[in-house]
Amino acid sequence: GLFAFHQNIHRDLNVEIPAQSMINKKLYEIPTYGIAVFHQSTLDNFIWNGLSLTAGVRFDYEHAENDYNSHNIKDGNINPAEAFDLKLNFRQVTPKFTIQYTSDNFQNMYASVTRGYKAGGFNTSFDKDKKEDRTFDPEYSWNYEVGTKLNFLDHRITADLALFYIDWKNQQVFQPIESGKGRKLKNAGKSASTGIEASI
Repeated sequence: GLFAFHQNIHRDLNVEIPAQSMINKKLYEIPTYGIAVFHQSTLDNFIWNGLSLTAGVRFDYEHAENDYNSHNIKDGNINPAEAFDLKLNFRQVTPKFTIQYTSDNFQNMYASVTRGYKAGGFNTSFDKDKKEDRTFDPEYSWNYEVGTKLNFLDHRITADLALFYIDWKNQQVFQPIESGKGRKLKNAGKSASTGIEASI
């Protein structure tokens, strides 16, 4: 398969500062584009009947830019405040593996391991002296799941049970910026999610 996208964010923000009788005007141009190619194959009746093995892989490339310009307007005068033009490039390969057994009466058990990924990007809120907060890094995860899908009474009753564990690195988390004037995305060092889902 093939996936591609293009997105352009244009943001024009005016911040009034009454104490200084001034307006701070911020202009953002953030074009982003990306492309991904992926493939998945399943080998049926692997070792014995009903057992299947699925393997997949995906390659992502993403490019983002942030053309930022800020100036102050006071008493009809326009004074440049801050400007920069940043570029980010991200590349990532994410694999997926699933093993599944389906019996003759369609009872099903499975286990899967998947690599997760979310590209980094730009913050549009940051303090002027915190250059490191202009951008945030990608987040990564390993996702583990085991489960079963069962049926009873000639398919009149179905039951699903799944247990999952997600191991995150650099998870993107919203935090207030130090000045209190907005929020930023920042990478958490490590986090995890564990859960059970059941239905009948």
